[in-house]
Amino acid sequence: MKQLYLVLIIILSILSGCSTSSPNFQNIYINDLEHNPAGYLANFKEIHAIVESQHHYLTSKGIHTDSLFDNYAALLSKAEDNTTYGKLILQYFSELQNGHSSVYFRRNFVNCDAALVENRVFFTRVRDERFRKAGIQERDEILEIDGMPVLDWLEREKAYVYASTGQGRTALTVNNNIFRSYFKDSRRFLIWTADSLKEVSVLFDESTYIPVPDYTLTAGKSLTDQIGYIAINGMKGDVVEQFLEHYLSLKDKPYLIIDLRYNRGGNSALCEKMATYLVKKKHRASVSTRSISPDPESYKGKLFVLTSGYTFSSAESFAIDLWEGADATLIGTPTHGDTGNGASNFVTSQGIAFRIPTREPRVSAGGFPMEGKSIPPAYLVELTVEDFQKGEDTVLNYTLHLIKQSIELKAEK
Repeated sequence: MKQLYLVLIIILSILSGCSTSSPNFQNIYINDLEHNPAGYLANFKEIHAIVESQHHYLTSKGIHTDSLFDNYAALLSKAEDNTTYGKLILQYFSELQNGHSSVYFRRNFVNCDAALVENRVFFTRVRDERFRKAGIQERDEILEIDGMPVLDWLEREKAYVYASTGQGRTALTVNNNIFRSYFKDSRRFLIWTADSLKEVSVLFDESTYIPVPDYTLTAGKSLTDQIGYIAINGMKGDVVEQFLEHYLSLKDKPYLIIDLRYNRGGNSALCEKMATYLVKKKHRASVSTRSISPDPESYKGKLFVLTSGYTFSSAESFAIDLWEGADATLIGTPTHGDTGNGASNFVTSQGIAFRIPTREPRVSAGGFPMEGKSIPPAYLVELTVEDFQKGEDTVLNYTLHLIKQSIELKAEK
């Protein structure tokens, strides 16, 4: 075992790096793995050795690595097919209790999306022809999946989801598992539509996921003569340039809303560039720890930030920097609870790629834990079924009402 660790340390010194500089690998379907029962356990031993030596969150999570290894080694020694092997590896990474600890297996897609609203699951987008031909529309409710009540099905699926908090695990299970599958299997949905119950069965094949037609990295608009709104949906590409196009036209409004509810993160350096236009004082960035000073064009009004369980990684560090450096008021639901942990990619000798955090646990400039704890909003507001069915945004409406009260109070004074 000691010789294995020595070899792995040498491998790690070559392969380890930040998530933007990674070893070459191919995402593969679990079904397309080489069928090799004799190699399942050997591959897992390689994965676990890397996790044990490089993953810096195990102790803080209270994870006993020897027990974890013994449990999965015993199960994997009996695995006889790729499906069993794949499910066990997914469960192993789920038990690491970290949003940046995952294995890179490809998924099959059905082109629909869903949301959990007051413990009920509804379609939010229907782009798959099999559902459309069956008359399924947005806001129709999913009652069962494969004969199980949908909430029970989601609870079962949580065992295959990697997350740092319960809030994050629930959000990702809804987002990633209902219409995604690691296997080429079929799934049966019982759906309550406007006029009847309908059952639709779909096969998960290797179809390509179709992006939402109106998706943009940013979206900005003037809501009133005093309120501006900018949604930032990812931290990648030219998001800074897109943000500035909206910001420069809205920066003189006394109230500005930054919406991060659907932002799954990306490059933290980009959010730090945007933060220079929003912070009100010199601030130490939560990820890079570099000093951020307000830009000459920085915002002078009152800032509000909308968050949800989908707000993850660099989107969370952005929220922290605005919370601590811009005196922003956070509204919505708690974030995922994982950012700035230096996720690095690794590849085993059998070609299984995965990522784990490689930085020590740390806190923000203001002392907030950057992993394992969701950022709490000042105002906890959730979408209601009533508003969802009407196409209303409960969180945004609450924020606008809060601002209106502030404006009226100032007018009275």
